[in-house]
Amino acid sequence: MTGALRSPAPSHAPRTVLVVDDSAFMRRVVAELVDECPGFRVVGTARDGEEAVRQVHALAPDVVTLDVAMPGLDGLQVLGYVMSEAPRPVVVLSGLGEDGLALRALELGAVEFVPKPSGPISLDVVAVRERLEAELRAAAAADVTRVDVLARAAAPGRT
Repeated sequence: MTGALRSPAPSHAPRTVLVVDDSAFMRRVVAELVDECPGFRVVGTARDGEEAVRQVHALAPDVVTLDVAMPGLDGLQVLGYVMSEAPRPVVVLSGLGEDGLALRALELGAVEFVPKPSGPISLDVVAVRERLEAELRAAAAADVTRVDVLARAAAPGRT
């Protein structure tokens, strides 16, 4: 009976999520919102674009939530790396006034975007959680392996 007592792995294991945001406060808020969504769990967080790319490779999350406006390697650049190196569904979180960036992220392969909580956070957070949960479910079901990669850098010598 060497392996007889082992229980099988659950067939409906929670989907793992990497939360990327340069704001520690927003990382915490988004991680808490994700953890409140049945069927999802946060597997890690990243505070900047470079860390996000490393974490995608190291943790292989099922879904990534991605802030678009970050210093250094921004969300659009991260999205380019993710979609070309390790394609997976990405849900962009954007703040007020970042709609143009969010739309560009959709062109580059993001599945959806969700507005970040704003204003009186306690009033906004329930609506954002419901929207985030819906978009995480849609993202988890998306097949991003067929998405054309528009964010690849031009080959050397080409413009």
